[in-house]
Amino acid sequence: MKHVLVAIPYKETLHRVLYRRMMELSDRLIDANPDYEIEIVRICDKFVFTGEEPYSFPQATARNALLAAYLKPEHDLVMWIDADIVDYPADIITVLDNANPGGVTAPMVLIEGTVQFYDTYGYRQNGNPISHIPPYFNPFEQLTEIDAVGCAYLIPASVYKDDRYTCTPGQTEHYSIMQVAKAAGMKVACFTDMVIYHAYLPKYGEYFHGH
Repeated sequence: MKHVLVAIPYKETLHRVLYRRMMELSDRLIDANPDYEIEIVRICDKFVFTGEEPYSFPQATARNALLAAYLKPEHDLVMWIDADIVDYPADIITVLDNANPGGVTAPMVLIEGTVQFYDTYGYRQNGNPISHIPPYFNPFEQLTEIDAVGCAYLIPASVYKDDRYTCTPGQTEHYSIMQVAKAAGMKVACFTDMVIYHAYLPKYGEYFHGH
């Protein structure tokens, strides 16, 4: 049985509606993925982005602190989920693992209530951001190999156990981790048959960050 660390960092300022949704969604994971031993860590990150510093650097620091504190030798996989994801299938771990065994796999991320791709800052193909509107990928395949993913993804824990927590200027905090995975021969891919939804942040009194 594979052991999975589900890592969900959230800000102290997270809107209460989003906080409740984060708890509801993550509470479903254990029962919906019976073939996995799942440990869920929801940790409050007190950092508040002011716009005066490169966004990715403090986010990388928060990610590294979370993983350093909770990643254990027995963990086989890490499921990273941003706290402001408002909908995803309960069996997301099973589906993503089966879609790309041994690789890094993310679903498509759209903004709630729209057909607009959310994390074009984090999802990269051939060095370019993913299109905001359909067709999102070229080519559009069920499992599309790309340069980097973000927001929510399943990744082998071994990528983090090497302690190579770096940050690439101009990219998200996840980008350098994807490059470590690719260098180890892992396929980094988006599973286009699964769509999840990111909060429309202005609805919750926030700006879209990192764009």
